[in-house]
Amino acid sequence: MIIDSIRRYAEDIRTLRRANPTNLEQAAAPHFQRLLEALLAALLERPPVVVPEFRTPGIGRPDLVLAYPGQPPRAFVELKSPTKPDDPSRYRDRHDKEQFERFKCLPIWSVSNFSHLRTFRREEPVDFVQIVPATALEPDTPDSTANRLIASVDVAALQHAIAPLAL
Repeated sequence: MIIDSIRRYAEDIRTLRRANPTNLEQAAAPHFQRLLEALLAALLERPPVVVPEFRTPGIGRPDLVLAYPGQPPRAFVELKSPTKPDDPSRYRDRHDKEQFERFKCLPIWSVSNFSHLRTFRREEPVDFVQIVPATALEPDTPDSTANRLIASVDVAALQHAIAPLAL
């Protein structure tokens, strides 16, 4: 089930990239949200709700927030273009660097470039995982090649990496 969700996710991202959107991060965010929801549903009987574009005063607007109804946000996810590094310490863009510094005050949060996910507890790294091989998201990668690459995804490691976001 999880591998099927990852396959659909990668196929959707490849299709989207072939259309050459002007803001790839924003265009791909709903696909990441659906994948995250599927991963959480496979992990928990009652997963948190994934809310897009949640305003956090003084910090910014993380792309996704995980929350249970009637409770404050549990975790935050910031998405970066697939062309950006998977390690925030390697960001070159001033906006990204400043945002990374602000997000360090969040209790639990992650940053993803759509192929990798890096989780933090405040500024301390908690986990790093490959969601899908980056090549499987490239617009010129054939479906058969992408599916072969996705078959090697470590689902247990992926579930372990997202668990802190939900628990």
